Amino acid sequence: MNSSTGKSVVLVRWLAAALGAAVASCAAPLPEAIPPAKAKAIPQSDITVDPQRLLAAHNQIRRQLSIPDLKWSDQMAAYATEWALYLSDNVNCDLQYRGSVGLPQHKNGFGENLYRHDAVVSTDGSRQLDNIDGRTVVFEWARESVNYDFATNSCALNSSCDQYTQLVWRDSAVVGCGAASCGNRDQIWVCNYDPPGNYFKQRPY
Repeated sequence: MNSSTGKSVVLVRWLAAALGAAVASCAAPLPEAIPPAKAKAIPQSDITVDPQRLLAAHNQIRRQLSIPDLKWSDQMAAYATEWALYLSDNVNCDLQYRGSVGLPQHKNGFGENLYRHDAVVSTDGSRQLDNIDGRTVVFEWARESVNYDFATNSCALNSSCDQYTQLVWRDSAVVGCGAASCGNRDQIWVCNYDPPGNYFKQRPY
């Protein structure tokens, strides 16, 4: 075999290998622009969170305004529980939003509602966890509706309504919640929403 023939064989083999690689790459699925989040186990807490009751309470309020139902997300519940445990372990359940303490947030950003519930205090001064569930939490946020003026899209003076407006934000589609007890037996509840609500100068519904 002369040198030109040898070069031709090498070239043919190289072209065949390149063609095979190209075909394989075309057959493989294209990477997504944003990789889907892997399922994540919900961190352990000493407070039982009932997804069905929390979701039902959210959608009960939303249906009063003919707003689409939310769906439950275990991934979001894990995210919310992590924050509830952080607040319990580090700031004694002070109501602090994830972004307010400089900790990293999810790259897509989530809406966030917080609720703190006091312990039951006995006559001897001892404190015990109150037996509440998610419906109590959601209905407390819904009580802020009296502070919201739809006409002006604003809260009443010296009052809060942002937990309510996130609760009924039309474009929010999924929710997940978590809870944790505090050292003094108070409890902290967190719900996260995707997409987030409470955009400046936008009405919730």
